[in-house]
Amino acid sequence: MNYAEQQRTETEIGVAYTMPATDTEISEVEKMFAVNVFGPMRMVKVFHKMVVAAQGTIVNIGSIGGIVPYIYGGE
Repeated sequence: MNYAEQQRTETEIGVAYTMPATDTEISEVEKMFAVNVFGPMRMVKVFHKMVVAAQGTIVNIGSIGGIVPYIYGGE
């Protein structure tokens, strides 16, 4: 077993912002996108060579909120 096989990293990061569309603060939505959208993209860009070398996997799990409507979800 080599070093890459011995290492496992799990990270759970996410930001939620629920507000009626008329009361939404654009700066809060920008923060949410910075973490939930651009964060994973930056992580892949930085670590992709190491992940490929280790034959690892990056898993991004989204929210059911992107599919099923919910209260104050941009009404």
